[in-house]
Amino acid sequence: AEGHEIGSHANGHFGDGARWTYDHWKSEFNQFEDLIFNVYRNNRIHRSENPFTFGREEIKGFRAPRLAVSKGLWPVLREKGFRYDTSRIRGPGYWPEKDENRIWNFPLASIKVAGTSR
Repeated sequence: AEGHEIGSHANGHFGDGARWTYDHWKSEFNQFEDLIFNVYRNNRIHRSENPFTFGREEIKGFRAPRLAVSKGLWPVLREKGFRYDTSRIRGPGYWPEKDENRIWNFPLASIKVAGTSR
């Protein structure tokens, strides 16, 4: 309602997303949608309306838990209507671009901490 963007961080917080297939990612997003938008039904609360002031179509961005991704992720993002992904890392001079699935890649910048090896 205040104009802030809503993103998804998936359903679980697992590190095995790097090994997931298209079907794994699709299941993960289906579970996410079911948990969020069927919260009353899932908890046997007898109300029918969506408790949120937003719908699935308003969730536009994604970042994979632990940045663990596989090739199966981006086709699912496209099918689910996501516009951008922030699950990769690039240098600070990287300019965002769309990938082959027409999803914007907005990676996290990798910046060295001065005086350390981090």
